Amino acid sequence: MKLNRFLSIAAAALAVFASCGEKDNPIQGEASLTIKSETAVTVGTETGSVDIEFVATRDWTAKSDAAWASVDPASGSASSDAQKVTVTVLPNDGYARDAKITLSIGTLKKTVSIQQKGSGAAPDGTKDNPFDVVSAIAKCVEIGQTQSTESYYVKGIVSSIKNTSGVAQYGNIDFYISDDGKDAKETRLLVFQCLYLNGEKFTAEDQVKVGDQVVVYGPLVNYMGNTPETGGKGSTRIVKHNDKEGEAGGGGSTGEFKTEPKGTGTEADPFNAAAAIKKAVEVGQQASAEQYYIKGKIVSFKEAFNAQYGNMTFYISDDGTAALDQFLVFRVLSYNGEKFASGDQLKVGDEVVVKAALVNYMGNTPETNQGGHLISVNGGQTVSDYMSISNNYAEVTSAAGSLEITVTANQSWSVVSDSDFAKVSPAEGTGDGKVKLEYTANGKTARTAKITFTAKDGKKATFTLRQLAEGAVAAQEITWSKDEWKDSGDAISLEKNGIKIVVEKNGGNQKPSQGLRDNGDIRAYAKAKITISSESEMTSINIILASDAGFRYCPVTVDNGTLGEQAKGDKKVVWTGNSKTVSFVVGEKATLGSDGEEKAGQLRFKSIEIK
Repeated sequence: MKLNRFLSIAAAALAVFASCGEKDNPIQGEASLTIKSETAVTVGTETGSVDIEFVATRDWTAKSDAAWASVDPASGSASSDAQKVTVTVLPNDGYARDAKITLSIGTLKKTVSIQQKGSGAAPDGTKDNPFDVVSAIAKCVEIGQTQSTESYYVKGIVSSIKNTSGVAQYGNIDFYISDDGKDAKETRLLVFQCLYLNGEKFTAEDQVKVGDQVVVYGPLVNYMGNTPETGGKGSTRIVKHNDKEGEAGGGGSTGEFKTEPKGTGTEADPFNAAAAIKKAVEVGQQASAEQYYIKGKIVSFKEAFNAQYGNMTFYISDDGTAALDQFLVFRVLSYNGEKFASGDQLKVGDEVVVKAALVNYMGNTPETNQGGHLISVNGGQTVSDYMSISNNYAEVTSAAGSLEITVTANQSWSVVSDSDFAKVSPAEGTGDGKVKLEYTANGKTARTAKITFTAKDGKKATFTLRQLAEGAVAAQEITWSKDEWKDSGDAISLEKNGIKIVVEKNGGNQKPSQGLRDNGDIRAYAKAKITISSESEMTSINIILASDAGFRYCPVTVDNGTLGEQAKGDKKVVWTGNSKTVSFVVGEKATLGSDGEEKAGQLRFKSIEIK
């Protein structure tokens, strides 16, 4: 009996001790965070402070999302007793504003809203009432990942310089601005590929400095969903730099004209290049509903001819030289909206009249809107004579066989072979046609034949036939349509002729399925992994690039074998080795592309040759 009574007393004492321990040590209970004071507070325009009372049973942190509302202390220890932080607000001589104070213990968060009264209207991004940086960031989030068509004014203080490498070639600079000049990631806006006052190019890397006060003008976007920034490619410009001011419009390619703007844009009185530039700037970033006639001589071609779409992009000026104002004719079609059949139907120096809508693309590139068409060339309704062939190379096995070459032309032509083993028929033709190429069986040595097409005007095109030696294996070309690919979320795959091709997201930002184009071309985005597998050993792989591959072309790496040297203008990516599986990884930056070295890399391809 005495022993039992003693054990009961001891147990009771231990329970009391444990209970006291739990009260003294908040870490032992369930994690909790309780706000004891008001969770929404309004303060006046003058400077002042607000206390937030709370209980946190774990170590805690406190953070403000606004530079004008500071929190002290910013962290503390767990306690079962009430604690407090003090929020100090700066005076406000502008519009009403809001701050959010976030208290956190691990993943558990509670917020308190502080609204400070003000006067005047909230910033709307106009010239008279520009966004501050916090408002601009909020606008970027609202706009999302598709860049706004409208441009906005944003004021701020330069907090850091991100990149000046574009000064030499493009005359632009990347820099961050914030409301208080501090370079905190959460409260800064990236001003991307920005031009100087009046849209002029920067001439020195130190032309803008940390601490400078600026107002910039340009479109906004929340790039990749996590980077609020202004539009690139020179669509953003500084309109105020400390005490210097410029204009949102004009300058750069749309500033002082080298020639007098002439014409009214009618068929009888077409715009010259300067007048087309002027009208496009007036129209703005939304294409005109009306189509205009524009006349000029071709200075240069901006894009390579794309047979699939049959359009051309070129610059025109009054005299066909770059010394005068140049206007961009963008992806124009031939007569009556028909496709061009060949890239040599127009040439530098041709005087053209086109009819198209006008637009000031991205606010800095006056051009015709896509879909315009040709009216005349050199005063008439005919385009230059042309001739082209469907392909320029084929590799075949040692067995006898034949293949067909398609000719596209608007004139007469002839064709000859330089080798007896390769015969062509017919030997001549007029306009579009087909040529049959027959070849005999081969022995133990590979051989080559050159097939030369000659047009009436002297243009030539050469087709090369390579026939392998007896027993040698010819390269296999894997082609596809969009519908043949299977989508599994973070990867797309194709299985054909014993070959499997898989394109994986591999830590990149975009799903591979987004890169499936309607014409079958593949766009493998930055960091994507392309794995090619075969049932037998592969000794060479040629990834045949798409016609627009040069836009975001980038270096790639492989996990085995040897990769051929890459350079701007490549038509294919070449691998050699000895393996059943090869993985290519797309580079992060388009350092070999025409869209800018800071842009995300892409590998755009249309087929794969494997041996």
